[in-house]
Amino acid sequence: MPIDDIETLVRDLRASREFLMRHLRGLADFGWDYKPEAAPRSIREIVSHLIDDDAQAIANLGGIAAADNNVKDPIRALEASSEAVIRALREQWKDDPSGAEKRLHGDGPSVATGVTYLQIEDYYHAGQIAWLRLGIEEDWDQETVVYAPWNSA
Repeated sequence: MPIDDIETLVRDLRASREFLMRHLRGLADFGWDYKPEAAPRSIREIVSHLIDDDAQAIANLGGIAAADNNVKDPIRALEASSEAVIRALREQWKDDPSGAEKRLHGDGPSVATGVTYLQIEDYYHAGQIAWLRLGIEEDWDQETVVYAPWNSA
């Protein structure tokens, strides 16, 4: 069954980004730049990459992306970036909220496919962040911090 409305996409995008944010909250300052040899990116670099992805999504929606890639406050920057994508989605489709299956441009992917890509990025990078975080905070309780809020709902 295709996703046929923008608000469903917004809800799902918020859920994937919240999952990722739970991996970031409470990270010690030194953890943002921790990068073992086996890791392609630090957590700060992952956040920067996600902000770049959000900026590209906004551009694909026909908006002007003003990505705040100043990751001195990575959580704030990523939250702002995520909200900018949601505003762009709603603005682009405000007159046709069932436009989720429309093409972004020409024969490109649908809006729903583009949002799904952003969600996949959130979940993929949450895994990377968890691996990095467990390398620096052995007592970090991922189960409680990330999953318990959903398990108790």
